[in-house]
Amino acid sequence: MALDLSFKQLIDAAEDGAATIGQPTCIAIDRIDEDPDQPRRSFDEQKLEELAESVRQHGVLQPIVLRQATEEGRYVIVVGARRYSAAKRAGLRDIPAFIHAVGSADRYVQMIENIQRDDLDAPEIAAFVADRLEQGDNQSDISRKLGKPRDWVSR
Repeated sequence: MALDLSFKQLIDAAEDGAATIGQPTCIAIDRIDEDPDQPRRSFDEQKLEELAESVRQHGVLQPIVLRQATEEGRYVIVVGARRYSAAKRAGLRDIPAFIHAVGSADRYVQMIENIQRDDLDAPEIAAFVADRLEQGDNQSDISRKLGKPRDWVSR
């Protein structure tokens, strides 16, 4: 069962309506760091190279979402790690991005993005669910926030 939501709706759903608004800005790629807690642990090399080729030809068509890092002038990826990696491979110096207003990443935003864009493998999903349960969420909360049936979460 795939989610049928736009990028904006994904952020709205995960943050209860607190989506980033306005125009994207261009951020230098060398000022962006990957989130070490990103749910996706592996990227399909062939798909990433195909995306990089698309970026070479057409640019980045959908901005990524960043948050301020603790270090001044640096940003951390909230949503768009594959687009960021593809842009780096394509040789881009900057990338269009929305700057997320809150200080820490919403793990649900990242998970929804990954589910929507390309299915995660079972161990990545299980690790996310286990982490959310450890953080105090219950299976019903996780199910509702991800837009997945409760039995999908329990599996």
